[in-house]
Amino acid sequence: MSSLLDIAQRHWDTFYDYDTGVRKPVWKRTFCAIAVSLAVALLIEEIGSDAIAALLTVQSILIGFSFSVLFFLLSGSAPVVDKSSIEQYLSAKKLTRLSNELFYNVSYFNIVATFSVVVALLLLLPGIDKSLVLAVASEFEGGLGIVRDQREWVLACFSWISEVLNFVLIFLFLESTASFIRTISRVSFFFEKRLKQQNGE
Repeated sequence: MSSLLDIAQRHWDTFYDYDTGVRKPVWKRTFCAIAVSLAVALLIEEIGSDAIAALLTVQSILIGFSFSVLFFLLSGSAPVVDKSSIEQYLSAKKLTRLSNELFYNVSYFNIVATFSVVVALLLLLPGIDKSLVLAVASEFEGGLGIVRDQREWVLACFSWISEVLNFVLIFLFLESTASFIRTISRVSFFFEKRLKQQNGE
């Protein structure tokens, strides 16, 4: 778990202006994602199986693509520059840092997208018949009497679990989408800078 948190922290550390190095707040985008997820989860009764299947397909494709980018970054060679030029040396140093940061950006996306796939699969599982839980409870001699006597409470628990999973799925989807778009933007920026460096610009 500590390694996952470390990847997330390193990903959040990449929110800064490339030219000035000024940090950008992360909490704003996270708050917006939570607010939108909560609103959508409260407005819809449940997420349809077709929508979940489409989400699974999209996430699987994006995860495969991101792994390709990840392997490319790992196999990339360090930029060769003229060390006598301070400007080129500093530019290459910033470019190397950006390449290392992209590794954590892609890794963070993969983690979030994988969690969203797991939650989506949980929601795709056949719904548990609530009456079956009560029937199983009735087989025990008083062992689960509370469950038998609190039928409405049991049904409410199932409903709340479904709502929580819907919220988590929507949040993870928004977070993974935003992370993917930002990562692609940074990868394009990296290649643009790399080409300029190779051309001596």
